[in-house]
Amino acid sequence: MTPIANVFLLVTFGSILSVLIALLSLARKNLFERLHLYLVAFAAGTLIGTALFDLFPEAIEHSRELGIDGDTTFVFVAAGIALFFLMEKFFHWYHDHAGHGYHHEHGEGHHHVITKAVVPLITVGDGLHNFLDGALIAATTLTDPSLGLVTAIAVFLHEIPQEVGDFSVLIFGGVSRNWAILLNILTAATAYLGALVTFYLSGGIEILTVPLVAFTAGAFLFISLGELLPELVHRGKDGLRTVLLALVVILAIYFVRYYGQLLGVAH
Repeated sequence: MTPIANVFLLVTFGSILSVLIALLSLARKNLFERLHLYLVAFAAGTLIGTALFDLFPEAIEHSRELGIDGDTTFVFVAAGIALFFLMEKFFHWYHDHAGHGYHHEHGEGHHHVITKAVVPLITVGDGLHNFLDGALIAATTLTDPSLGLVTAIAVFLHEIPQEVGDFSVLIFGGVSRNWAILLNILTAATAYLGALVTFYLSGGIEILTVPLVAFTAGAFLFISLGELLPELVHRGKDGLRTVLLALVVILAIYFVRYYGQLLGVAH
């Protein structure tokens, strides 16, 4: 299979399939609510493991081969963290400043409201998010196809709850069910664009490997430590569930490490 075909296959699994699973899960809402936090925990663990055991070592190894200073590599890691921090702030902004209409609980004791004003915001925001997901899958796949598979699994797991939430917001914002489904699929398809841009930027320019891989590592760390784990801390309030969620995170990290060793890609 050609590199571009491999990238597109993994993007289809990570981004497009997650939308379809999210839509199907709405029909089994009780089951989804029971599994949601465990999916988030597994996604967090796979992202942490991929960043620490695969992407960091890969970026450092390539920087040495190309004679790039190690400090420069970590600048790109910091850039990944910073960009995704700004993205998260943007996503919170458009969820919290959406006019008036449907009252939606947000956090403890706080409510915000959703109207048609939020529809273009959530569509653009979700499209940008999926664009970057596609870029992350492409960057890791071009480094190593098996590493790309781990990335696609992590994207798949953390996209499902997000797509369910976005679909619900669109419905409450006045969009018909069919249009909401179409919008979710179209925004998911921007992952292909992100993958294409990354693929053609990296083609034949070996020096771009270091910034791409290091940036992806920073992005993964922020998503896992700054977005997914805090959700687990906030919602996993009972003691047994908290222990189980922590075990899922640890098992997911071990899965990435073991999977990498098995295929000879972990360092």
